[in-house]
Amino acid sequence: MARPLLSMEGRGHVDVSSIDSKTSSARGFRNGLSLFDVMITLGLTGALIGVGVASTARRNPGAVTTARHDLADELRKARMQATLGGARVRFEAQGGQYLITRLSDADGDGTWEWDATTAPHKVDLPTGISVNAFSGSASAVAEFDGRGFLVPSRDGASRSVAVTVTDHTGRSELLQISPSGYIDEAASIS
Repeated sequence: MARPLLSMEGRGHVDVSSIDSKTSSARGFRNGLSLFDVMITLGLTGALIGVGVASTARRNPGAVTTARHDLADELRKARMQATLGGARVRFEAQGGQYLITRLSDADGDGTWEWDATTAPHKVDLPTGISVNAFSGSASAVAEFDGRGFLVPSRDGASRSVAVTVTDHTGRSELLQISPSGYIDEAASIS
């Protein structure tokens, strides 16, 4: 009968005196890595690098894309504020900045005016970035009502508002606000 490489003699003591390099390789112990081990390691390393590159690209996509994402987030907050507060919230593009203002009809005359109890939220864009809002060919503001919908135009027609974010080179990206208040970031122009 073959003698075991490791034997337990006593309490917790392992006798390794009989193991030498010739015995260990002959008994199935190996030195180095197999091709399978190398392939698994390379595959896992590649996957981790790919995830890192993808997340870095999402965090730093460029000034226009970052400004568009930030603007979309601000518009969603404005819409949420309108629905939760039962008031209107207006977005106004002003070139290198935009303004988000809470409106109220305090006197009940049907005219929505700046709510003096809340300060307007002004966002200055990075140097070289501008924002413009259009409905059709006319400059526009986006105003959310208490349901989160865009307030119809003065003639009562529902409308959508296109918001462009442009850098100093002329590269533009588009946000589309639908009459239901949905903010579509997928729409883009170059």
